[in-house]
Amino acid sequence: MLEVLLFLLTVTSNIKVGKIEIQGTKVLKEDQIRKILQIKEGSIFKEDIFKRDIDEIIKKYENMGYPYCKIEPYNFSLQGGKLNFGIEISEGPLVRIKDILVEGNRVTKDYVIRREFRVKKNSIFRQRKIDEGKKRLESLGFLTVKGVSLKRDKLQVEVEEGFMNEAEGVIGLKQEKILGMLSFKSINLFGTGRGINCRWESLELLSRFIEVGYKEPWLIGLPLNFKFSFAHRMDAQDIRNEFCSVLEAPILFSLSIESGIVLKWLNNKKSESFVIGLNFDNSIPRFLPKKGLHYSLKSYFTQTGLEKTEIHLNNFIPITQNSSLFLSFNGGYIRTDSLIPCEQYRIGGAKTLRGYYEKEFYYTQGIWTNIEYRRFIARESYIFPFLDLAYIDDDFKMGYGVGGAFNSKIGLIGIMYGLPQEASLMEGKIHLFIRTRF
Repeated sequence: MLEVLLFLLTVTSNIKVGKIEIQGTKVLKEDQIRKILQIKEGSIFKEDIFKRDIDEIIKKYENMGYPYCKIEPYNFSLQGGKLNFGIEISEGPLVRIKDILVEGNRVTKDYVIRREFRVKKNSIFRQRKIDEGKKRLESLGFLTVKGVSLKRDKLQVEVEEGFMNEAEGVIGLKQEKILGMLSFKSINLFGTGRGINCRWESLELLSRFIEVGYKEPWLIGLPLNFKFSFAHRMDAQDIRNEFCSVLEAPILFSLSIESGIVLKWLNNKKSESFVIGLNFDNSIPRFLPKKGLHYSLKSYFTQTGLEKTEIHLNNFIPITQNSSLFLSFNGGYIRTDSLIPCEQYRIGGAKTLRGYYEKEFYYTQGIWTNIEYRRFIARESYIFPFLDLAYIDDDFKMGYGVGGAFNSKIGLIGIMYGLPQEASLMEGKIHLFIRTRF
């Protein structure tokens, strides 16, 4: 009967609300319920707004510890051209969470999931906290929450584990010599949520770069991440070693701030600097984002002031169901005009400026951008034209071309053909990359 009446109301316009009765309230007062209602006495009745009001009342109770609250409208009647009705509220019992059960995890430890979920035992049930916990778990990058259910006073969190390791390789050529990069990272080491990463680059005959890093989550029982890394770089006759230790504190689900100390040895000459950084990442999916933002800003300071700063802004903009736009803006600034290669930024190749050799150019001040229109031909396969622009140390560079990335049994394989500015069609460079998860 109620559904029939509501249906008639949807096709009948200008029916005003008359008297609204509210019964069953104990935890909330009647005037608190009426403040939530958008449907008020004298207003035009609209079914979608009425349903939204019911949902908002239930949400209010769920966030106060009453997840079993039920609301039943009753006594719909038309009198004098106005609609009268009542709302019966059954609040249910106050629920305290006695235990949190975890299902679906094979590698990840139960305590890691409970820790990141951040809903404490014996705490009052609050739906808002449950929703925040789900977001935190999925922001780890290796878990998907299949569902969270309440069984009396116990929460059951069902998860599905995804890939926890990622490897990437980039290959380029320079005067018949193979140059490139290899990297590996694990974001859930032995199921503990710890992370490791390593990176190796071969840039020229006498140029090498090696970096290893480690991440310890939840330092001293707090949601703080302690990270440290060691990097070794050699260019010609110069050698630079760097040790960095930072403390990262999450501000929001996608936003974090970090600060720490950097110790540097350049040709055995030691120096120190302080680093502070800001990171924001809500791009999804993590492996091959189709929408979202990934921003990072990092600055280094010495006793004399700002030493250098770098910024990376990646935008993934969906256009249609099968296409997206990738816009990347990057910049680097070094205060001193050092002529020592080990102290300078490098640009060129598959991940920065295509159409040129890998890390072909040195610079101390510059910006560069990448623009790609990605047309997806499968779930994780796409083709794209690209345009790369750079302005480094008062010198303009441009690269453009086409490429494709194709999903395979060994991972994502990408191939790009880039042309530098003012080059003929046969003077381009081939860039290859392989990215895989396991």
